[in-house]
Amino acid sequence: MLHVEMPVEGFKRNLRVLIDCGASKNFARRQTLEENASFYAEVDSGTSLTETVGVKLGDGSVVTAPKRSVRLLTQVGTFCSLEDYFLIDLDERWDLILCMGWLEKHQPCINWRAKTIHEVGPDFLKSHMGMESNEPIPSPAGDEQLATLRQLPATGKSTRQGGPMSSKEDIGRQAFNNTWVNTRRTGLPVYKSIAQRTGLQVSFASAPTDRVHGDVIVEEDATERNPIQQLPVSGRVFVEDVISSHCDLTELPKTAEEICKLEEMSFAEFRSALRSQRITSIAVIQSVDEVDLYTTSAEDPEVAGETPPAHFRVWERLRASPFYPLVKEYEDIFPEEVPAKLPKDKGMRHEIDLTPDTKWCVTRQWPLPREQVEFIDSFFAARKKAGHIRESTSPHSSPTFCVKKPSGSWRIVHAYNKLNAATIPAQTPIPRKDVIIDSMGGSTIFSTIDLRDGFYQILVRACDIPKTAVSTPSGMLWEWLVMPQGLANAPVTFNRMVTQKLRPLRDFAPSYLDDIYVHSRADASHTDVEVHFGHLRQVFQTLRDAGLYANLQKCMFGVDEIPVLGEYVGIKGSRPDPAKVTTITTWPVLATVAELRSWLGLATYLHKFSRNFADIATPLTRLLMKDVQWDWTQECQEAFDGIKASLTQAPILALPDFNRPFSVVCDASVRAIGCCLMQKDDEGRDRPVSYQSRQLRAAERNYPVHDLELLAMKYALVKFRIYLLGSKPFTVYTDHASLRTAVN
Repeated sequence: MLHVEMPVEGFKRNLRVLIDCGASKNFARRQTLEENASFYAEVDSGTSLTETVGVKLGDGSVVTAPKRSVRLLTQVGTFCSLEDYFLIDLDERWDLILCMGWLEKHQPCINWRAKTIHEVGPDFLKSHMGMESNEPIPSPAGDEQLATLRQLPATGKSTRQGGPMSSKEDIGRQAFNNTWVNTRRTGLPVYKSIAQRTGLQVSFASAPTDRVHGDVIVEEDATERNPIQQLPVSGRVFVEDVISSHCDLTELPKTAEEICKLEEMSFAEFRSALRSQRITSIAVIQSVDEVDLYTTSAEDPEVAGETPPAHFRVWERLRASPFYPLVKEYEDIFPEEVPAKLPKDKGMRHEIDLTPDTKWCVTRQWPLPREQVEFIDSFFAARKKAGHIRESTSPHSSPTFCVKKPSGSWRIVHAYNKLNAATIPAQTPIPRKDVIIDSMGGSTIFSTIDLRDGFYQILVRACDIPKTAVSTPSGMLWEWLVMPQGLANAPVTFNRMVTQKLRPLRDFAPSYLDDIYVHSRADASHTDVEVHFGHLRQVFQTLRDAGLYANLQKCMFGVDEIPVLGEYVGIKGSRPDPAKVTTITTWPVLATVAELRSWLGLATYLHKFSRNFADIATPLTRLLMKDVQWDWTQECQEAFDGIKASLTQAPILALPDFNRPFSVVCDASVRAIGCCLMQKDDEGRDRPVSYQSRQLRAAERNYPVHDLELLAMKYALVKFRIYLLGSKPFTVYTDHASLRTAVN
């Protein structure tokens, strides 16, 4: 931050201005504007009584005020700036605050020692950055601590291709070969006193943004310090870069062992060194891996940008993929439309078993508009030509009607209400979502295949064909030879058939209804891509043999991350679907119990990503209790916002590795108990695998503290038993010392 005084048009005195790169907008102090009646009247005339703006100040407090802005003309150094400012109640120390956007817009040249600011114009560039000359440039006045630097003639070698720089766009900074620490991402790092350890003083100068590379050697002359040599043009760099020279600062310590070897300094020594300017900069070391492990899935643009779109909507887009030849080889399983023909026998037929007391199911056809009648007749004519239907004399009959699609066309619907009510439900094990995701642990390359629905692709059992009879408004009665839409057990039949066909491949190609998830990893003799080729070939061949078809527009091949049942699963782990998180976080304030059930149901679907979900949601679940009057209190609003925040800040969960030990962290509060399954990754870092929590029952709220902690431990072991049983010894962490003897 930089504090300067600037003249402002319309004010008799100079205004105190804080240049703060952490500010998001330009702000003006309301009391200062009141000094100029004309300005303040203009602001009040455009004020909206309904719009407000909330500003979070540096001390953490939030100031809310009507949304009012004013345009002021300020003179900054040698140039003028016309900017818009929001009016808020600021500290009396400052009249205006200029934000990071102002710095980016004007790119001013700041002399941090002299506390002055200047415009970077063409004349400045011409006089300070003449790239065709190696003549030294006079240093700024008052700079008495320039390093004694010597420049060797440039050799012309460059890390970029190109000739001499002449245009404004090519003017940039000179990068020292193996002597400069580039910190462009994090800004100016701070190192322990370079001067204190080596006697070398450091000088910074500002420059435009493009870079010019050359070979420059920077040396320290410990004997000649009086004739200060000026820093040459090729040695001018950004404020965000630091000269390392012979100071062994080319690489900062990264491990705890390296950090512990550094020279210790007490706080008093540190403060004294800062005041005496013996320390020119400070380095702050932090883990960069935390971003990858705990990045928010909805807010972080980098992770949101990794969300894979439907990569291969058309063949032309797929052409750039290394898997294109393989997919092209099996082009017949990716048709634009399912072939209109009688499908082959897949070894399984759709069965309709009725309850013993059922005679027949009949519902009369009702009249429909002419447009729908014509569409229904054309639909059945096409199906008859394909061999899917035949005329019927069945005692059963169900009506046909149409519904409008979002595209504006019609969809055929058969009202099998009576038939479905009399049908004995068929059961088939639906794959568990967590089992599918857990099986992908350790995989490094993924594909997803979306099957066309099984309607009209599976034959109906011969004795059940008359039960499928449907009538039309034109007086026809048809019966289906293939499984139509609308039958109660149709999804079960399709899932059973797909599971049966893919059962030999379930280790690397699990399926869920019409979705197939293929995942692979490298083995001893093949790369992950080669293994994935083999897996995809087996899946494609199975689909071809079974006569199943896939929708290319919804398929992905050979990507790092795929959508799996409301989550995105990839190399880094599992994270919630950003679309679902956005739906939850943008939901307006709830007004009815029905809205609360809908929103809470959607949020609960992602509860494994939220720490202490049950505890946070307690005020909301109370509103769902019987005979409780709806009262949206401040506590409910905080719970509503808390769940949103917990999902937007959700960590990327690790996929479990059953060859490594697990650990469990459990805790209890007066309202809920919760636990987290943890596991170390390849780099030895503890990562969460899943969060689980539930609210306390009425009797449990009377438990003493140690019983609540023990209850949380039991709950954790039950919830995560499939990970803990039969695996290596695991560790349970609790914050209650009396539970140490619980396992004895």
